[in-house]
Amino acid sequence: MVNTPAYSKLGVSQEMIDSWARDVPLGRAGAPADIAEAVAFLASDAAGYITGDNLTVSGTHDRSEQPRDAFPAPAEAGDTHAREGMDRPPSMPVCSAVPLELTAAERHRLKKMAYGHKTPHQARQRATIVLLAARGRSNARIAAETHLHVDTVRRWRGRFAAGRVPALDDRKRSGRPPTFTAL
Repeated sequence: MVNTPAYSKLGVSQEMIDSWARDVPLGRAGAPADIAEAVAFLASDAAGYITGDNLTVSGTHDRSEQPRDAFPAPAEAGDTHAREGMDRPPSMPVCSAVPLELTAAERHRLKKMAYGHKTPHQARQRATIVLLAARGRSNARIAAETHLHVDTVRRWRGRFAAGRVPALDDRKRSGRPPTFTAL
């Protein structure tokens, strides 16, 4: 339950809102700022790995699963996440993209691949992904700029981090190699 001006426009009294808030496990009604923090996170690069999920920001949960005092209070009184009378669960770690640092030789070779007119299309895409990743861009932003799927960006970023420029080549495929007859 989030206390917004819509309740007063609907004729709901503050006493009624307060009585509803007492039934919320957090002991208070939500504020628009609580929702705004979640929206700001989802719009940030930190949420680049979150796709197609619903994030429930309701302040409610089953009391039998998680008692109100299950989480330790913030260590510092000036903690920005501390709210009056409310303890928060510990933060979940955010998966971040593999950071890339390029040598001058790698950067030169990748630029030739990315901007070369005779470079095959797949090699151009892979080099572009790595160059953008080396600039510190998130996988989601690179995917949007290159019109590729975020999984494709993640794959080539990870392969480059593991094996550098040679890892951008196609891997050997299983099966019998094709044979061509002479004309």
